[in-house]
Amino acid sequence: MNQKIKKDLENYLIKKINQKKISYTTDLIAKSIIDSFGIVELINFIEKKYNIKINSNDMIPPHFKDINNITKLILKKLNEIR
Repeated sequence: MNQKIKKDLENYLIKKINQKKISYTTDLIAKSIIDSFGIVELINFIEKKYNIKINSNDMIPPHFKDINNITKLILKKLNEIR
């Protein structure tokens, strides 16, 4: 599940920014790959794809720093609904 989530996120981001590859550790915010609006779009994608709710307490930059951190957040949310 972990690798599938990472691949889903990678594919989403590659499509959004028109690049060929993004490392799972690339700092998405510091490298200006996503901005605040991009984070909102990403949250919308995540909520629909995984049928989870990202609440305002989860909307902090460290959670969206890179694909690895976003994956951890998704797994945490999935575990909360089980």
